[in-house]
Amino acid sequence: MKKMKKTTNLYIDGTNLFAGQNDLFGPRQYLDRVFFYASFMNAKQRGNRAVAEALFYRQVKETDNLFFYKGHRSPASGKEKGVDVHFSPEMVYKTDKSFVLNFANKFKKLVNLPKRLKIVSIKKPRMINIRGR
Repeated sequence: MKKMKKTTNLYIDGTNLFAGQNDLFGPRQYLDRVFFYASFMNAKQRGNRAVAEALFYRQVKETDNLFFYKGHRSPASGKEKGVDVHFSPEMVYKTDKSFVLNFANKFKKLVNLPKRLKIVSIKKPRMINIRGR
């Protein structure tokens, strides 16, 4: 029997993604642009992942109609800086409606923020741990 290589994949339910954006924005509207905010890991965090990280962001940048904003890391704490703070002005001045895909759930405590910024929906995808850790 042939030994199969173990792989890890990301699966996106495109039907539900389409249906969700259709419910949010309407059948005659579509996403005009994707705004992608990220900062590269610092040297300590990167370790042997530097090449993988660079390849990932390079592929993201090749997406049509995508604006890539590169934040930075604090030299003292190593925390991401200049990413979250840019969400608000972009949404206020460059869009009529916004959909935020938020893995860190940073907007949870800011109950009034969505109303002020014309955010239609904030979604936190369920994190699935396939390795049992």
